[in-house]
Amino acid sequence: MEGSVTISKKIVVLLLIVFLVSCSSSTYLTDEEENEKSVEIKDFNIEIIDDQKNQNYLVELTTRGKQIGNKAVLPQTEMLIINKNKETFVSLNTDTNYQINVFKTHVETMGEYLNKENQQNVRGEKLKTLNYTPTKDEKNIEIRLTEDTE
Repeated sequence: MEGSVTISKKIVVLLLIVFLVSCSSSTYLTDEEENEKSVEIKDFNIEIIDDQKNQNYLVELTTRGKQIGNKAVLPQTEMLIINKNKETFVSLNTDTNYQINVFKTHVETMGEYLNKENQQNVRGEKLKTLNYTPTKDEKNIEIRLTEDTE
């Protein structure tokens, strides 16, 4: 009986040591590495390039989020209307992958889009889906809906 207690204690001590070592050997980034890879929120100009006149677009930006070191970007979805001017500004996290969906719409503002009376047929056909990762050096996001002939 005394021998089995000693073996049990040895196993518990061994498991405790393995647990402590595994917890302490996680991959932490140095401050310099974390600053290099850090995410910042930055304003970007989104511009739709097409041959349509007087067309409004619903743009849906979705990210699954991201973690760098001890910092995290939470998953999010943002929707905005791009009116006849074909451009607008949006704040995005840099170095974070976004899926951008562009739809035709007849509404001119998000208030009009969110109006309960207009909920049917507000989102038209999906025109484009693209994956995009904004960088710290960029200022503009161009979304081409026309075929380039050059």
